[in-house]
Amino acid sequence: MNKLKVIRKVWIVIVVCVFLVAAISIGVIYNTKVQQENELEVELLDLQQQLLQFQSENLGAQLEQLRIQLAEIESEVSGSLIGSTNAIDSTEELYALAGSYGIGVLNIASQGLADRNLLEVSLIGLPLDMNIEGSVPDIVAFISALSSEIPTCVVESVQLTVPQNSTLQLQKPNANVKLTIYSYRG
Repeated sequence: MNKLKVIRKVWIVIVVCVFLVAAISIGVIYNTKVQQENELEVELLDLQQQLLQFQSENLGAQLEQLRIQLAEIESEVSGSLIGSTNAIDSTEELYALAGSYGIGVLNIASQGLADRNLLEVSLIGLPLDMNIEGSVPDIVAFISALSSEIPTCVVESVQLTVPQNSTLQLQKPNANVKLTIYSYRG
């Protein structure tokens, strides 16, 4: 019986120890949680005080200053965006026109928009260099159509190259066309 009493006492001690460890762990976790809540509450109070220090007048002045800067930037950018849009539209129109005449466009290059005056009218000019290929009649028809299809287009020069070597049947006649497409600057 002594052995049974000892085993029973050992089990009681083990159970009490497990409950003590669990209670201590719960106490430590609770204490940590309370500390974190207190720190967050102090930080929240500090942030609320900082928020109260901002004055709505300063924010209103900053907003007005940012609106002025935005208006300045929009006025500077709007002209170049309109010009860029016109340039994209013009090149798309050239590709479509060339395709309708059976012309292959090898390259279109530009040095950018340029301000031009024509009879005291302020214009934006888009100078373009085009390298095209196709049959000679198609090239001539395409170049002739440029002015009628795109009324603001001025063809400045055309350099036509026709391959002379009959053994190179793969080479097609090609042309380098310099032109300018104008648009009104309002």
